Amino acid sequence: MKFFQGKKIYPILVFLGICSAIVLLAFYGVREIPAKYLKESLAPLKMSDAFGASNLRVAYLTNTSIQEMKLDPALVNTSQEANLIRNLYDRLFEFDSEGSLRPALAEEFYWNGNDIHIKIRKNVKTIDGYLITAEDVSFSFKRLMILGKHTHGDLKSFLCPKHKFSSIQDECPGIRVENGELILTAEQPYKNKFLISLLASMDFSILPMKSVNINSAKLEIIDYRNTSGPFFLEKDDAKGNFLFSINSNHYKATKDIPQKIQFVAATQKNMVDLLKSGAVDLLTTVAPILSQEQMNEFRNARDFSFHETLHIKNYFINFFKKKDLNFTPEQRRFLGKEIKKKYLSAFAEDGLEETQEIFPAFSEGSLDDSTAGELKKIIESSLMDQKIRKANFAVTDGNSDKYKTFLNDFSGINVVNYESLGKALLLSEKDSPDIATGYVDASFYESVSLISYNINSGKFDMSREEGIQWLEDYMKIEDKAERLKKFRQLHFEALKKAYMVPMGLGPYTAVVRKPWRFEMPKLYAGTPMWLIKRD
Repeated sequence: MKFFQGKKIYPILVFLGICSAIVLLAFYGVREIPAKYLKESLAPLKMSDAFGASNLRVAYLTNTSIQEMKLDPALVNTSQEANLIRNLYDRLFEFDSEGSLRPALAEEFYWNGNDIHIKIRKNVKTIDGYLITAEDVSFSFKRLMILGKHTHGDLKSFLCPKHKFSSIQDECPGIRVENGELILTAEQPYKNKFLISLLASMDFSILPMKSVNINSAKLEIIDYRNTSGPFFLEKDDAKGNFLFSINSNHYKATKDIPQKIQFVAATQKNMVDLLKSGAVDLLTTVAPILSQEQMNEFRNARDFSFHETLHIKNYFINFFKKKDLNFTPEQRRFLGKEIKKKYLSAFAEDGLEETQEIFPAFSEGSLDDSTAGELKKIIESSLMDQKIRKANFAVTDGNSDKYKTFLNDFSGINVVNYESLGKALLLSEKDSPDIATGYVDASFYESVSLISYNINSGKFDMSREEGIQWLEDYMKIEDKAERLKKFRQLHFEALKKAYMVPMGLGPYTAVVRKPWRFEMPKLYAGTPMWLIKRD
């Protein structure tokens, strides 16, 4: 039986990309920027200028070049990076606005015994005419296995768990290309039902082979012009201003989506002013964080289209493991409980919905009423049995002054600014903070990709080896209800340990100047630029 483009395969509500500020990855050193990307500074253009009415100017939270960001599906550290990657690179499969899986770069697929045959769309090319084929897909998957830094699922454990790669030319027993088709074979048949949804994750984006330095052990991307997605990098001034242009050879390229996208370097504090002054046209779901007052203003504005998701954005505080300052679970629960009270009061204008869970009530990962009640009693009874030794509290949303005001009640806590929680997690134990703010996509519908991310990002206090074994045991369970029962127990245990303490839930928001409008789903945290249309 074959499955064709546009046909729903099975419903799974899942959120693409890593938005997440808590991805724990390893940084490579800064690479030299190819001269062809270094241009003069891109000053913000007005709609009356040559930039044109079919193009968008976007306020974006960055101050460096694409190359220095190490923009790479295998090495994502921030939600800003993830959002750019999903617009530059395509995946074999994706989820539609209703959360159903559908082919993307794959045209169709079918099962033949234990093999999955995937046909790649014909005539999908980069802007310079390089044809994307099954060989590029095979290359991208092997590259991901070699680098081993991704967090949304271990494809190697599916397709070639016993193989040790010495180079990108090595064969993986579970990946082969025959007659232009990609054929994937899971070593353990029980993993088959999880494989397709795994490949919809942003980690498994497809890179054209010609865009990667295959002679380097790091296999770094050296060409952001030739990409597999609907946009490519045209200019980059290395100061946070860069220009994406539409890839006219891509199947998502249509006349009613942005033809050029100018990203304008901005900060959390000046983004809204840039929009109102006419300097930019779009605020993405990544930043800024809008107050309830600002949301209401844009909801009712005549000149703007406003987009908001369901309450799937979970604001939390994260406790770091430290040898010299490692709070006990009860101390973390107590501090989390007391800080939450102050937090929700200080940020009352944001209209957050208080939560004690990582996943919202409508998701498959939420606790049942009995377990949620038990957790509430445990949290409420938690006490602090000693004074806090000096602890650095990292604020990653630019609101350090507000945090200082309500954290004054906690002697020993020192508030400091950090660029992002994701990058704070990359620091050594000596340089990293003790506690930090963050936010993350909170929804969960059964997906090995999302379970892997939640394990690898530290939410469940597992080592990599423990996480791999837990996931193996999970996938062996035939009955979905029993699998989810196992996952909810893991969720409960993580909340008791309280390395991550949820504060409140709110929506992801985006604003665009009319006549542009959004066709983005309410269960999706990113900003796919091809779903912003012009009337």
